[in-house]
Amino acid sequence: MLQKKISLDDALTRSMDWLNSQLVSLLEQPPSKERDSQVALALLGLSRVAKGRESERFFISGYSYARTSRDPAARRLAEERRSAFPDW
Repeated sequence: MLQKKISLDDALTRSMDWLNSQLVSLLEQPPSKERDSQVALALLGLSRVAKGRESERFFISGYSYARTSRDPAARRLAEERRSAFPDW
């Protein structure tokens, strides 16, 4: 069976929708180091697919959560994403 091809914009929209739903679910949980790490990863993922100021807003929040969680993987991704925002 052939799959319908989707545009890059459609794929990015679906990614953003999925990441946003994950973020909402995570933020409903009580704060913990693990939750903060997952929130950081979701926000940093959103910073990759969003555009303009929205991307920067997601990055700033994700960077903060990554530092708070002290999770090495989240912190590494935050530092990698930081290069996309020279003012940071």
